[in-house]
Amino acid sequence: MSWRRTRIRSATKASTTTVAAVPSSTKQELRGAALDKFLLRKQGKHWDGVPVPGITLADLAPEALALFRQRAARSGRVDAQVLEDSIEALLENLHLLEGEYLKRAAVLLFHPRPEKYITGA
Repeated sequence: MSWRRTRIRSATKASTTTVAAVPSSTKQELRGAALDKFLLRKQGKHWDGVPVPGITLADLAPEALALFRQRAARSGRVDAQVLEDSIEALLENLHLLEGEYLKRAAVLLFHPRPEKYITGA
């Protein structure tokens, strides 16, 4: 068993501190966001890479996609030929699709109302 040092403050005197040896443990109980983050990390994923069911390519805003294509062409960072591809091929090249599902990043970027599907968007 390993030990770690912990400071314990007296409840009666704020200036008095005592050092006690307490066993350290590797057990942790994770809940909420910490649990989600842990599970995603174990699967090798990030929050924005989680698929969102119930959204199709037709649900995306054509204006947002057109604006992306325009700005990407102007920046020169994306090949012009890639920008002429279909929406599905473009999203696949940007790694915003997982199978038949759009990832959260695609919803945040191109959906007209992402807050409907992603809290706090």
